[in-house]
Amino acid sequence: MAKKKNKPQQSPILASSSTLPSTVTPIPDFLFLSPASATSEKTTPSLLQNGITTIISVGKSPLFRHPDITYHRLPLLDSETASLGPTVVKACEIIDEVEKKRGKVLAHCSAGISRSPAVIAGYLIQRQGMTFEEAMEALKRGRGLVKPNKGFEEELRRMEGGAGADCEDVKVESPATPG
Repeated sequence: MAKKKNKPQQSPILASSSTLPSTVTPIPDFLFLSPASATSEKTTPSLLQNGITTIISVGKSPLFRHPDITYHRLPLLDSETASLGPTVVKACEIIDEVEKKRGKVLAHCSAGISRSPAVIAGYLIQRQGMTFEEAMEALKRGRGLVKPNKGFEEELRRMEGGAGADCEDVKVESPATPG
């Protein structure tokens, strides 16, 4: 008798975006999380079909750039001593602007495990009023691999406590800037 293969359960969040690569996870309906692999030339048509207008690359440059997508690269090391706050502040500004225009944002880092989830969690805490636990639950519901490093986690918990993000300047690399 042939052994049945267990199919991985797809998140109900992903069900509404079936044409997106399986590595792309919507959080609110205008904000998506992925690894860098979801920004390839092969996957870009599905991003466009699903209304992605802006890509925020956290630390890692996108693999491909399409002229119909706006790109922002936010530098951030995946280090427990790296300051997450300035990147969250800049990401919040970008996401707020895209949301006002009814666009959609895809945030990614190399693997979509630590840096970009931490930045999105910061957005959810700062702008959506979520607790750290609620933000992590929302992220893990769609992408179970999410695990910000301990330094990011501590900073996110301080943001939840009302400390806000540290507002230092963050250099955003424009679409013309090589990553």
